[in-house]
Amino acid sequence: MGLNIFGALLSGASNAGFLTNFGTAVSLVLAAFVTLLAYVVITIQFVAAMVESYIVIAAGFIFLGFGGSRWTACSLSLWRDGTLR
Repeated sequence: MGLNIFGALLSGASNAGFLTNFGTAVSLVLAAFVTLLAYVVITIQFVAAMVESYIVIAAGFIFLGFGGSRWTACSLSLWRDGTLR
């Protein structure tokens, strides 16, 4: 979706003509790159959230193994509270 918007804005800039409508063309190119940057940032945040969720789930299996003992039950409750927040 982001690449389609990026391509449409660049296509509009090339159709506007760089020599005849310089301000319009430059503003469309700037808008295209801002849009592309916004979609890249959103994608990076999404990937980071997915990786973090997989790490928390994998660590949960390890903490659940330690939850059966009286001495390590507090670490399980800390993990549970941190995950559900």
